[in-house]
Amino acid sequence: FKKEYLIIADRLFMLYDLFTKASEKGSALLFRARLDRVLERVEDLDDGSYISLIYPSTGAARKTRGVKVRVIEYEVNGTQSGEIVRLITNILEPETAPADELAALYHQRWEF
Repeated sequence: FKKEYLIIADRLFMLYDLFTKASEKGSALLFRARLDRVLERVEDLDDGSYISLIYPSTGAARKTRGVKVRVIEYEVNGTQSGEIVRLITNILEPETAPADELAALYHQRWEF
């Protein structure tokens, strides 16, 4: 993988091992996460996203050091159900990739 690529994945692929291994290879990642996944706010960011930590399992949260991620949550416009989308990225700086730009890229993924 090269750093200039952004890997986008749906929520079924948001697995700790897959995310951390791809991140360690230097890939920029944008994965959708399930809404029932517990992601505690560590730091709020200016673009509305926030920093959180992910762990290999729920029980590991107390025993291991988490991996820092940025979380982007938003409601999809134009849907009757008001669908909420939660994205997790290893791009921690909003200046590098603003939340609204990453959200737009996530929804364009099927066009490529």
